[in-house]
Amino acid sequence: MQIHSIVLHSRIRIWRSLMVFVVSVHFAAAICVAQSDEKPTEPAPGVGRISGRVLLDQGGEPVVGAEVTLLLPTQPGRDYYVWPLPLRHTHADAQGNFSFEKLSHGKYRVWANHEKLTSRRETLRGERVEITATEEQPKPLELRMRPGVAVTAHVKSQATGRAVPKALVHFGWSDLKDDNFATNPEGIVTLQPLTPQRWFIEAWADGFARQSQWLNLESGADAEVEFLLRAGGNIAGVVRDPAGKPVPAVGLSVRTEGEPRQLMYVTTDDQGHFRLNNLPLDAPLEVSLSKLEYLRDSVTVRAAESEQKLDLTIRPRPHGGSIAGTVIDQEGRPIVGAELTNMGRSSNEVRKTTTGKEGRFRLENLYEGSHGKEVTVRARKFAPLRLKVTPGPADKPAEIDIALNAGHMLKGRVADEAGQPLEGVAVYFAGGGNPFSDGGSTKTDTQGIFEFDSLPPDCPFRFQKSGYSEINDRRFDLDQPDVIAVTMVPSGAILGKVVNAKTRRPIRTFNVRITFSPSRQPNDPSAGISSDLVDPGQAFQSADGKFQIKDLLLGMPLQVMVDAEGFEREVWERVVTQRSDKAEPVEFELTSIDPASLTTYGGRLRDAQGQPVAGAVLRLIAARDRKPGLRTAFPFNWEMVRSGQIAQMSGILRFLEGKTNREGRFEFPRVPNDAEVELLWWGAGIVSGRADHLELRDGKERAAIEIEVPAPGKIKATIDREAFPNAGQISVHSQNGTNEGRNLPLKPDQKDFEIGDLGPGTYTVQVMSVTEPVPGRPGAFTSKALAYATVVIEPGKTEEVNFAPN
Repeated sequence: MQIHSIVLHSRIRIWRSLMVFVVSVHFAAAICVAQSDEKPTEPAPGVGRISGRVLLDQGGEPVVGAEVTLLLPTQPGRDYYVWPLPLRHTHADAQGNFSFEKLSHGKYRVWANHEKLTSRRETLRGERVEITATEEQPKPLELRMRPGVAVTAHVKSQATGRAVPKALVHFGWSDLKDDNFATNPEGIVTLQPLTPQRWFIEAWADGFARQSQWLNLESGADAEVEFLLRAGGNIAGVVRDPAGKPVPAVGLSVRTEGEPRQLMYVTTDDQGHFRLNNLPLDAPLEVSLSKLEYLRDSVTVRAAESEQKLDLTIRPRPHGGSIAGTVIDQEGRPIVGAELTNMGRSSNEVRKTTTGKEGRFRLENLYEGSHGKEVTVRARKFAPLRLKVTPGPADKPAEIDIALNAGHMLKGRVADEAGQPLEGVAVYFAGGGNPFSDGGSTKTDTQGIFEFDSLPPDCPFRFQKSGYSEINDRRFDLDQPDVIAVTMVPSGAILGKVVNAKTRRPIRTFNVRITFSPSRQPNDPSAGISSDLVDPGQAFQSADGKFQIKDLLLGMPLQVMVDAEGFEREVWERVVTQRSDKAEPVEFELTSIDPASLTTYGGRLRDAQGQPVAGAVLRLIAARDRKPGLRTAFPFNWEMVRSGQIAQMSGILRFLEGKTNREGRFEFPRVPNDAEVELLWWGAGIVSGRADHLELRDGKERAAIEIEVPAPGKIKATIDREAFPNAGQISVHSQNGTNEGRNLPLKPDQKDFEIGDLGPGTYTVQVMSVTEPVPGRPGAFTSKALAYATVVIEPGKTEEVNFAPN
């Protein structure tokens, strides 16, 4: 299961902090947040039976032929699902009857779909049914069918504007039996039955790259969506080991270089073959390879044509070393039944063992995680402990004695504002719920009660339940005899109305993005934001121009950005979330774009010999009110540009993407005449750079810009790993801010490295330590400089650096 692939989707929550940005992933009970290549496992046949009737909600008539879906229980040891879902299907007969036979005991969900009708109100949220170990069968169900939501998708070629027939429109994380819908000859298809919530939708077709967006259907109204597909290509090949033998079940994750969003995830077949379809043409793509007991690796590739071949190599993972020892308390007494866990960089890279008599343990073949090789030790009534270890060889494990401190206790009750207990509240401590956390979690019972007896000292707590404002970073006095009281208030929302500033008429189709407000006040609350709300945002269609974004922290200030075709973006830097039932709409007045106020920026990139620089990745920034002396400072620094986060800044009028063609030419139309304009570029074998104040040219010259790209320089270096055993990364920083720096992760045994495509200038090269967790800040990490050197790079030259003791 590739939990790291969640980075693309709505379950990611991005946290704002004064010093560190932390990505935190929340697992929703019984809802999958991850994509997996594992196949659903059917439970053993039982004697249970689930039956019922499918009826129209109005009139109660049977719905003949309705498709009835049964969601099987989660896998043992899990309280969440992974895709593909374990589903069974049947159809209602002439009387609307249905049944599922030979079911084992467990908790099931059941729903029915028929054309636009559905009995579910949300993805996966069918009728609950539990089959117990007794012979008593559940009562027959009544699945009441009501109209769902329908979306009409239009798929066109971006280059020609023509309809694309036989395009596939696909829902991510769908509970539909068939979540691929094909367009008709006019490039149109109707998607149904959907539920009133946010949906992730993708579209692709032969010869085109896949495109995706989030569509907000929470209003319950039918909608239309348009996809303008760019040209795309396919890459196919074989993954082999160093001996040339094909390797099956290798996971390949594809991302556009510099972007966190995953384009696709596939696995190799039994013969090691893979195929990556519908990739964007000529874009630098990072393909990451992963397989249990193999080393992770990544390569940068380009789909340069419609069909391309690429063979890859994956290396077996060497033995990770072993440890053995004893777990004891502070009095030196052995702890029996303590659990030791070692995790790598993926959820399936886990080693576990439990102490036996006399507290002894042995843990073999450890994985390397983001912070080196670590072990987390847990035991009832003891505080969890996370420690770095240096394992010995397989035949001679390193001997380690681990002493645990006594755990702390806390008992509490969670209630709503009326004092009524809240069941099913997720209670996390010390970062529990985050990947690879050494914290933990529990859930409140029917009386709203939760209890811990193995807490670390002074740990933060987080409380989360759908429909309520998240409580984050709450601390309590531990080991108190009294039950502490926690009150959760309803979640907050932002209501808005989008209108034409001149006519005052509602704008029907628009996109809304939110991010952290730059205008925060001292006591403003803060919490994570789902990444899809930040980028790409939510697409709305509303006859009255109204929208609502729910499930936010009440009272939290946010920046809200509204875009609509043919209008300039409107940004409110501070909008405070309110109760949904009391929220006042914020009116966004969008100004229509006057074509006479726009111009085209174009030109050519060439090298020192006058030859075209083809395939360079381009970003054009058009902004207002930039600070004169801080042109490369935040938010215009390279990291913000590469990640695309600069587009969220309120002063940005345009953040446009492009690339140079074979003649090195580029063109960016529809840029405001009065904007300050800067162009940035990078690519494989190309010195990254930036050209500022392009707006100072007259209108004719703006379309004939000539930029010379210098020959790339390079740094080669060696590291004495005995002198720097804790080296984890090489950091290269430009001292002028115009040139782009680099960060290079180091493998545990890597001694040599090189960093190329550097522009002329002075750089600081630093050897950084392996990242370490920040004490008291779950999920945050830091590293420190171990050594540094100053290097001057000249065009086309290579400089060498040796990091060794003096």
